[in-house]
Amino acid sequence: MAKITKIKLKNDIKEIPEIYDQVVKFCVEQNLPKYLWHDISLILDEAVTNAIKHGFTDGKDGRIQIDMINSEEGTSVRVIDRGLKFNPLGLPDPDTKSSIEKRRVGGLGVYLMKKLADRVNYSYKYGANVLTIKFDVKG
Repeated sequence: MAKITKIKLKNDIKEIPEIYDQVVKFCVEQNLPKYLWHDISLILDEAVTNAIKHGFTDGKDGRIQIDMINSEEGTSVRVIDRGLKFNPLGLPDPDTKSSIEKRRVGGLGVYLMKKLADRVNYSYKYGANVLTIKFDVKG
């Protein structure tokens, strides 16, 4: 049976520290390996920060929901927000071979998401951005 933990946040950067505590609690309860705690925390920090900075540019209050799921298929996290429609997976991967001075700004966080996770998917459903990050690791 799948175990689901939901986190609801305001679209405020000050809410982000709450994510780490909830990730650790979920991972401990699900007996997930410690490296996954870091990977999930980093990915959620990046995804939520992007949603806040780029999805809610009008300054209106909004909500972001995070679902952490552990099942027979593995572990996944889903970030749902009703900010501006935006597919972060449409960004080109950064040129990690060139010097920092020559690289364009941005895109590294999404690149890390794709490298740390086994699968990353984006959809826009019912007026909400839905970013789903999957790991083959099971508790």
